[in-house]
Amino acid sequence: MEVVNNKTENPIRIYQEKFREMDPQQMAKRSGCEFRDGAFEIQLMNRRVKLTFPEMETFYEDGSKTADNVRILLARYVMEGVQAESSGKMYSYPEMPWGQVYEVQFRGRCISRMAGTYGHNLKGFQEGMEKIGAKEAREASGRFASGADCAYDIPFLPKLTIRALIWEADEEFPASAQILFSDNFPLAFTAEDMAVVGDLFLNAMKGKY
Repeated sequence: MEVVNNKTENPIRIYQEKFREMDPQQMAKRSGCEFRDGAFEIQLMNRRVKLTFPEMETFYEDGSKTADNVRILLARYVMEGVQAESSGKMYSYPEMPWGQVYEVQFRGRCISRMAGTYGHNLKGFQEGMEKIGAKEAREASGRFASGADCAYDIPFLPKLTIRALIWEADEEFPASAQILFSDNFPLAFTAEDMAVVGDLFLNAMKGKY
């Protein structure tokens, strides 16, 4: 008997039905993703992804398939997201619409995970960030943004930036972290999707996406 993965397979079927009924040119115009030769071309961090229409399959440039969470997230962005310019302001997750509802989950799933993984390993944090095409986030004084021990800006999708900050553990304080989003993120993703965004870039830092 076939075992169905309800976590991804059922959502994928639902999104595929909706996806194939939509106008690809309208989706391309709204999301800012180029559509040509039957596929949307999307720059995801340091990798380029093709999202085929109407099949809703996702492939990297080398022909390998993406993980299912990448497939669902990009399909949702193309179907519902709007590409817009950022004013340059960055906000924490709970400052986003509905962010307070999912704040506890996001903190455990993303912020605590990042602090636990890299709070004693700044070199690993730097290497992981460089692996996904992130750039150091520094203030005019040359210090890392927000007084962090290390901070990077991640070009998640065109015009959408994530800022990841780490404060290293010492004798008095445990390691801590913060994740900020450019102010145009709510036009592109819901609060639930943004939790997946956090998961995705943390996985990508370890080459898993």
